[in-house]
Amino acid sequence: MKKVKCSILFLCIFVFGALAQGLDEGYHPRRVFVKFRSGTNLFQHLRNQLLRTRSPELTLQNMNQLAPDIRLFFNAQHIKSILALKADASLEPLAGGVERIFVLTLAESISVHQAITSLSQLHEVEYAEPDFVGHGNGVPSSGSGRLESSMLIPNDPQFGLQWGMRNTGQTIGGFAGTPGVDINIAPGWDVTTGNASTILAVLDSGIPLSASEFSGRIMQGYDYANNDNDPTDDLGHGTNVASVAAAAGNNSSLLAGVNWMCRILPYKILNSSNFGFYSWWAAALMAAADSGAGIINMSVGGIGNSSTLENAITYAANSGAIIVVCMMNDNNAVPYYPAAYNNVIAIGAINNRNQRAVPFCWGGGSSYGNHIDFSAPGELILGLHYLDPNATTSYWCGTSQATPLVTGIVSLMVGLDSSLTFQSVYDKLKQSAHDQVGPPSEDTPGFDQYFGWGRVDAYGAIQAVLPVQLVSFVATVTSSRHVFSEWRTVSEVNNYGFEMQRRQHVQEQFQTLPNSFVPGHGTTNTPQYYSYTDSTVFVGSFQYRLKQIDLDGIVHFTEPIQVNVITSIKTGNIPTEFSLKQNYPNPFNPETKIDFEIPGAGSVMLNVFDLLGRRVAVLVNEQLIAGSHSTEWNASGFVSGVYYYQLRAGGLVQTKKLVLLR
Repeated sequence: MKKVKCSILFLCIFVFGALAQGLDEGYHPRRVFVKFRSGTNLFQHLRNQLLRTRSPELTLQNMNQLAPDIRLFFNAQHIKSILALKADASLEPLAGGVERIFVLTLAESISVHQAITSLSQLHEVEYAEPDFVGHGNGVPSSGSGRLESSMLIPNDPQFGLQWGMRNTGQTIGGFAGTPGVDINIAPGWDVTTGNASTILAVLDSGIPLSASEFSGRIMQGYDYANNDNDPTDDLGHGTNVASVAAAAGNNSSLLAGVNWMCRILPYKILNSSNFGFYSWWAAALMAAADSGAGIINMSVGGIGNSSTLENAITYAANSGAIIVVCMMNDNNAVPYYPAAYNNVIAIGAINNRNQRAVPFCWGGGSSYGNHIDFSAPGELILGLHYLDPNATTSYWCGTSQATPLVTGIVSLMVGLDSSLTFQSVYDKLKQSAHDQVGPPSEDTPGFDQYFGWGRVDAYGAIQAVLPVQLVSFVATVTSSRHVFSEWRTVSEVNNYGFEMQRRQHVQEQFQTLPNSFVPGHGTTNTPQYYSYTDSTVFVGSFQYRLKQIDLDGIVHFTEPIQVNVITSIKTGNIPTEFSLKQNYPNPFNPETKIDFEIPGAGSVMLNVFDLLGRRVAVLVNEQLIAGSHSTEWNASGFVSGVYYYQLRAGGLVQTKKLVLLR
């Protein structure tokens, strides 16, 4: 069978309308949630009975004879079985009171509505409610994607299609993007690509356990839809979501997720018919929290406002998990859950032109409301295909796609500092978000109901996590051919100090320079200035970065900066005119040489710009003597295309075009 390289599907999950298998009212026809009041005899006897039977579920057949009040409760309320939502709980109070929540399966002789009415009248019962059901909001399309040639870093062949991570203006789905409208993750990867100790739980339709992009990182999860230990995806929704958040990157394989290193904990809470009950969702939330998940992705939602689901959210949040959820795709302000609850981060979707995604590729539109928090790319987002995850990818459209992009960012943040709380993560996402970037009618100053606090910025959020707030890091070449670096901090926390690292080629590892340690200032809110001179440098193009070391030994790295040391100077015949020569060879791959002449000594800058006028490289930034000079640009890691190089000396400026052809 011929493999389809890219297809288009759509996504985000909701509870609504006519449901499969006769669930016409949007909830399970034979199940209800009951939360008992604290300290009541009935609750205590139920818990004790479960301990005696060593089973999470009670029936009239397995109950101990010493529980007459439970038998009376069964018979009077027409109950077939009682299942503890949190099976391993005891009488000890837990966050959200989840130890007191049970799932009751009813006899055919009573309806859900009748049971809730009857149960709610009991003084032992805090509340009774339906076991709501949720659906997948994605529908497959007959459209197809196009594999485009790309040399973007990372080296995964389809990374050029992942505009949500790096938008260079590439055309996706027939629309040319606006460069820079993305999550700005590329510079963030220079700081961190993840931490293997971070656990990211994906509560969805499962994942393909054989996917090489997840190899060695999948933890044992659970399939609540089929009640077994095999959370394999049979729908496709979870595969896309998990790969957007956590596919390995820079491994020359298909695509890249946001976090390349974290462990992945899959819980299947949607079945092959694209729906799942809240009882599955609540149980998975608690299981993920108990398994140590620091981050939970829920690209799901329901229209039923359930106290049980809210209590499960409270339990997971209280355990330290940061829960990221989608806003839904109905292009209205109708609240969906869990997005409308507290203790979650709710995400809306934008397209590649920085507009709210309305419509998506299939219709609908990113939902909005006062419960939205942030926005992220969600239109035509590439992910692995669940049927052939080692060779095939597919596009999806929806707030479900925006959600794992943010989840991935949060997981990188937590990987840098595992002590981060929900509030501190939220504040850092907020302070780094881009406001007023969408249409002025919707993206108004500060918080608004369409974009929340704005479009997320991965690099900004990662920088905000670093214990040392670095505000500048520059390097210049001195007249003696040494590289002088200086940097400034505005605040420091437990800063032991810095080391300088250098490499010449992007494929090489950074090496710490000998005797480059510069002591830090511990903890301070006073701006500090630092410098270091590299006297071991030789001619060529180099990258420098700082290695910052905490007092507890944890290290962080800055984004690299590039420095070019002039390769030759000819002063025998002093030129009479300022002159910038054409680079050669041209076109080039990946190195080219640039000659220039200056008739007098002074400050000289030679920069390279892309077609949008953004500076992408600094080749010369120093005081030079009069003469003929020559330098080189190694463009490894840059995309093919036209660039401009510009020489500034005194008040004179000259610009020429060069072509990188990979």
